[in-house]
Amino acid sequence: MKSIIRIAGALLVAGVICTSSFALTSSSLYDLVDTSGSLQIGDKIFSDFAYEVAGELVGSPDLINVSVSENAGKHVLRWQGPIGTTAPLADLTLSYKVTVTDPNRYIVAIGQSYTPNTQGVLAGSVISIGETVKNAGDVTVGFSNVSLSDLSDPDPELFDVLTINPGEQMLWVTKDILLITGAGANFTGLSVVEQSFTQTPRVPDSGASALLLGLGLAGLGAAAYRFKM
Repeated sequence: MKSIIRIAGALLVAGVICTSSFALTSSSLYDLVDTSGSLQIGDKIFSDFAYEVAGELVGSPDLINVSVSENAGKHVLRWQGPIGTTAPLADLTLSYKVTVTDPNRYIVAIGQSYTPNTQGVLAGSVISIGETVKNAGDVTVGFSNVSLSDLSDPDPELFDVLTINPGEQMLWVTKDILLITGAGANFTGLSVVEQSFTQTPRVPDSGASALLLGLGLAGLGAAAYRFKM
């Protein structure tokens, strides 16, 4: 009986270690697209990465690092690297899928933010990031826009929160980044693009896991007893 319990415990620990070891948290955008790779943190898997470039974009996908992390209890997806243009206009589209693996939790909001990087006179330059979110049924459940030239706020709008109601466990997200270099500017772009995810609180485990574990161990004990008989 004790041997069986030790073996079961060792297999469980080994499975957890293996799963954690192979969960990527950082990669270049090029590699994620080229290998159909994914990133994972906590109960979220980010996959199906894609990009599309129109116009002359400074930098390349292999220089853009994509990573996942946790900040203030929220999971964060980040693109960091040279994203910009010296040409009059360029457009970069980024897309991905996010999946929540915990069956009891749902994404209810997505925050988007960016860090601008401009050189020269700002007047006439534009950084506009439109975000469209669809659910598993290909239904648009949210849209937001942040812009360096947003005149509705006292300052350039660098952050926005998109509400998902009702919450979803799987979402397709597309970010359309429009860059326009003004007449007096030498470069218009951004160095960081971030997404943060708010989800419903974790549902307390009402003892079901302990009960299942107990039943499993009882089953192993019964099997061991029959084997001895």
